[in-house]
Amino acid sequence: MIVGLRRRTYHVLSGSVLAVWARVEHVLAARSALNKMQVVRIKTDDGLKIVGTVIPKNCVDPLKETLASDAVNVSEQKFEAHERGLK
Repeated sequence: MIVGLRRRTYHVLSGSVLAVWARVEHVLAARSALNKMQVVRIKTDDGLKIVGTVIPKNCVDPLKETLASDAVNVSEQKFEAHERGLK
């Protein structure tokens, strides 16, 4: 039993993104009201460590479409992390 931990869903873009960074910025600027980039470090329940940029929910599908336009294979991985692992 886990007490005092909340679970939240975050969409995080990680990996080698420098080549497509202009596209990422364009999608985020067009659809995100905050225009604030947030970088997070996440440790998943299975111990995987991820560093990436938080993508607002309303930007996920447009960003996937934009990045998939020239990609051969697009894959999405889902991980669960506790909120305290984000700080």
